[in-house]
Amino acid sequence: SRRHFLLLNEVVTPNNDGDNDMLKIKCNLPEPGYWITLHIFNENGFLFTTPFKNYAVGADDVIQWDGNTDGNIIPAGNYVIKIEAFRQNGATVKGKLTFSVNR
Repeated sequence: SRRHFLLLNEVVTPNNDGDNDMLKIKCNLPEPGYWITLHIFNENGFLFTTPFKNYAVGADDVIQWDGNTDGNIIPAGNYVIKIEAFRQNGATVKGKLTFSVNR
């Protein structure tokens, strides 16, 4: 089965040095016209943030997040990303990824 979402970097270091400052996720969706919602959970399973909600993406797109939520930078640790992409016709694609934040 095809992977619809792929992390381009599994470790994020949001320290503005230009190297892995952003979480980057490659979308490989079946066709254009999807909207995504992306939730990030900490290693204890608690929702940390939802940086993208009903966000339009192309079939072959890269989304990026700078680790900032409400003015706070994501703390060091391990995280789980849950992504749901949906189209108006009811088609959905889901994915689950993991990444780490180092300081």
